[in-house]
Amino acid sequence: MTRVGKSFIVVVIVIAAIAAAVFGTWMVAIPEDLIVNWIKTSVEKPFVLEVNDLRKEALFTVKIKDVRLLLSKNNDVLVLNDCTIRINPVFLPFKTVKMSFNAALSGGYIKGDGIIKKDLVRINANMDDIELSGLSYLKRYSLKGHGIFSGDFTFYKDTGELAFKIRDFTFGDIHSHGVYLPLKYFNVINGLIVLKDEQLTTESVTFSGEGIYARIKGKIAKGSINMQIDVMPEDNFPDKDKLAIIKNYEVSPGVYSIEIKKWLY
Repeated sequence: MTRVGKSFIVVVIVIAAIAAAVFGTWMVAIPEDLIVNWIKTSVEKPFVLEVNDLRKEALFTVKIKDVRLLLSKNNDVLVLNDCTIRINPVFLPFKTVKMSFNAALSGGYIKGDGIIKKDLVRINANMDDIELSGLSYLKRYSLKGHGIFSGDFTFYKDTGELAFKIRDFTFGDIHSHGVYLPLKYFNVINGLIVLKDEQLTTESVTFSGEGIYARIKGKIAKGSINMQIDVMPEDNFPDKDKLAIIKNYEVSPGVYSIEIKKWLY
């Protein structure tokens, strides 16, 4: 055998040994409980993650039956199904988890990538074709209707941002405690929500539709919501008679400001 041939065999043996060592570390030295903990630390308060039926597979892949995002115990915001996480083994010796992931969510999907280590969490995710009617949190508050959600989420260190759009929005009106929100006339929602210091802030959420416009600003912190909804019907708004219900909230001609304060959990 030539020297080149012998060198090639040595290289193959070394690579195989390294691969076997890394694979052995994955299958034996990294328990499933540790992976669950990595996943749970990827969110900040007030949110909590619950991981159900996680199993490791070959090629540094993790399969999970479902992951529940909660505001409190048994208070689902959403449920991810059939989750797949693929981990890059190169970074494991440095106590760093670099991964990509995808999951089903209410008829649509979420996919992205991230890095989790001791002092840093970075996550990028894209969501599309998510049907609002299938989200647990909306069902809890008896909000009935449909809408297709898409958006991009980023989280770095201690700050998360969600930029989103909801198209084909068709929800019924809300009449409650003297408040009238004519949701059936809105068809598109655009928004930016920021998570920082255990607080959700609606930096910009706007509703547009048939002869009407609205915007929401406020915060969710320590289990309570404190927001203001500004409703601005135009001259061609088709349901003007019902505006008498919120006449007391009129702050200027054609502008109604409604404060929402309540406990969420």
